[in-house]
Amino acid sequence: MEAATKQSVTNRASRREISFWQDLQPISGGDSAMMSPPWRSYDPNLIQEPTIYRLNEAVMHLGESIKEIINEDFGDGIMSAIDFYCSVDKIKGVDGNKRVVVTLDGKYLSHSEHRKENMVSRLNLRGSKSE
Repeated sequence: MEAATKQSVTNRASRREISFWQDLQPISGGDSAMMSPPWRSYDPNLIQEPTIYRLNEAVMHLGESIKEIINEDFGDGIMSAIDFYCSVDKIKGVDGNKRVVVTLDGKYLSHSEHRKENMVSRLNLRGSKSE
């Protein structure tokens, strides 16, 4: 993946109709927000934004069912949020209305059993158990 240039950010912004005033305003150092590493947090007021609120509501409402399907199809484990991709697509529904498709694509991580006899910290360098 190439580093963002001012031209590539401008191109992406125009395709996505991003507001230059709000989303591309310079931050400290003079670079735009899209050219800087993301801050891994959020404004607590963000949850009140309607789209974010509905996405959160959908995951909270369907979360237990999604978890059960993951466990049934893959075994006991979780979906990674680190090795993770998200895409948003627009489709036309059977009724002709626009529909949003959000795809969460995460690596499956199986849970491993942690047993005290396998703990390296409990073993000394010769391989015998420590007191």
